[in-house]
Amino acid sequence: MTAIVHNRDATVDILRGFAIAVMIGVHVYEYLFYNPYAISLFSFYYPHIAYLFLFITGAMVALSAFKKNRTFSHYLKRGVAILLMAVFLDVAVYQIQPFITFDILYVIGFSMPLAFLFLYLPRFIQLSLVLFIFLATPIFYGMFGYPTETSLLLIEKSGFQDIGLIGVLKNAFFTGWFPLFPWLGFVLLGAIFGDLRWRCKHFLCQSNRALLFLGMLLMAVGSVPLYFAFLKGSGFTLFPGILGYVGFVVFATGFSATLFSIVQHTWRTFVGYQPFAWLGKVALLTYIGHLALLEVISFYVWRELGALQTVVGYTLLVATFVLLAYAVYRMKIQIDWKRKHWALHFLFGD
Repeated sequence: MTAIVHNRDATVDILRGFAIAVMIGVHVYEYLFYNPYAISLFSFYYPHIAYLFLFITGAMVALSAFKKNRTFSHYLKRGVAILLMAVFLDVAVYQIQPFITFDILYVIGFSMPLAFLFLYLPRFIQLSLVLFIFLATPIFYGMFGYPTETSLLLIEKSGFQDIGLIGVLKNAFFTGWFPLFPWLGFVLLGAIFGDLRWRCKHFLCQSNRALLFLGMLLMAVGSVPLYFAFLKGSGFTLFPGILGYVGFVVFATGFSATLFSIVQHTWRTFVGYQPFAWLGKVALLTYIGHLALLEVISFYVWRELGALQTVVGYTLLVATFVLLAYAVYRMKIQIDWKRKHWALHFLFGD
């Protein structure tokens, strides 16, 4: 697995690639295969994968800030570029007005420069801000409602209707698919984790066993309110009521920590991680590319495939992007990639 490492953190690349592969699966089933129970089940698991992706985003900010000496201007420029890609996805692929969906790229674009500044706050202030975001979210959802669906395909397309500045702000902070409350909190929590992981020299910060124990403990604790939320009939919504919301935050935090610990401990010996590492290096390109491709395919086979056909289609789609990611990886090691324009680094990874 030595090919994974090239001035990058292998665990981060692998987990990003894993999250992207699962996201592709969710979108393939939504576009090509219709089964209400399967879609409801995916709508339950998808937020946990989105949490992992945003958690890793925050950890990456901490990693590159302290190991590569990145400055605020780097994250500001990258954040603006990601926002432009989110607008492109809305306008060119979904053909709707920007900021209606507030897709995951929007929260990443806004959160990257904020996460960098966040790293230089005292730890008490950091924890207080994260706690405020998590505690305030249910209050705001009570005032404005909360998104019960995470897929464009499960709601009516809005087209190019003008929702106004108030509508944009409402979507950005509260009612979009991935509003800043609470999803910004997950990025900031990942930044704290990355700061502790790569700067703290205490043995507990560096112990995979301690991280694994903490992660599994949080998953066990979080599963209890989630279970009772479903018993009360909350169903497979994004956050199934206040009880389910608390369970989701705790469980998803433990899920991310557990995966990080497992991959960190095993990536040197398990060759099966390699495709995920390649995907993780070109996560943005894969995310935009698979959505654009599915939008085209859906014109011909809109929710018409059977379960087996959908699995085959998903496998082929992931294999295609793994091969593309490998081709990009080979290209970068054969040329002087460090000297290429920052826009190329943005699209194809560092």
